[in-house]
Amino acid sequence: MKKDFEVIFVIFLFILIIFVFFLKKKTTPKQDFSFISINQIFNLIKGQKVIFKDNNFEFEITFLNVIRDTRCPKNFNCMKPGEAVIEIEISSGTQKNTVRLVNSKINASFDYEYKNLEEFFEFDNYKLIFLDLKPHPIKEFNNIFKTNYRAQFKIEKL
Repeated sequence: MKKDFEVIFVIFLFILIIFVFFLKKKTTPKQDFSFISINQIFNLIKGQKVIFKDNNFEFEITFLNVIRDTRCPKNFNCMKPGEAVIEIEISSGTQKNTVRLVNSKINASFDYEYKNLEEFFEFDNYKLIFLDLKPHPIKEFNNIFKTNYRAQFKIEKL
């Protein structure tokens, strides 16, 4: 009888430890953003956000999606370089802007919808610059999942 009690007690203790472990894991909030500063180069994956703070001004940048990636694959000779078009959200207080940016200084798009895009966005006295999108396509037909992209940015003061 005493051995049965000891076995039950050990099982109860084991279950209690597992319960506390999972409870602690669920209640510890995961920070899904980071803070950045002026002239800092930073990367975002889809859905990730950063908070920029300079003196008393603060805004959030969220990488929403890769809209289009027609960049020429590595080791290919293409007639035009193609472009990567991304969508981000910039918000400060109640003001929100959804913006599309392109990664090419020479936007060679033949599509009217993408013809006038810029590689930067000016917000208040700051300029958010879209520097790069990785990974770069390596095949003729791009098979990169949109969740695997990392967009690289930099914020400069105007």
